[in-house]
Amino acid sequence: MKIIKVCIMFFLILILTACTNEKEVEDTEEETKIPETQIIAEPPFITGHIVDIDTDKQVIVISENVTKEEAITNDMESFGLDVAAFNLNKTEIDKKLAKGNLVAVWKIGEGPEKSGEIAERIVLLEE
Repeated sequence: MKIIKVCIMFFLILILTACTNEKEVEDTEEETKIPETQIIAEPPFITGHIVDIDTDKQVIVISENVTKEEAITNDMESFGLDVAAFNLNKTEIDKKLAKGNLVAVWKIGEGPEKSGEIAERIVLLEE
């Protein structure tokens, strides 16, 4: 009698495992994959508010020592030399970037400090 019960249980388990759809299991595993986290250990070259954007020349000008309100209301001449200009190397300026936004910028290459460097990466920190 025990042998019959064990055989019935074995066949029941065998039938249930045969009924699962492997394709369905693989699809759910692919949907739940998360991209790898990228760790950026180097600090940005500059963190500040955007004081001017020239979409024609693809240039963005940033100042570290101003508030958001000052960046929006003041004109370029009022900032003097306390700005950094970055060229966006053949990259369209995102419509989310506007005067007053707080951004962090990493630059490419070595050159004169804060003088028209090419931006490697721009991260919008605050709108």
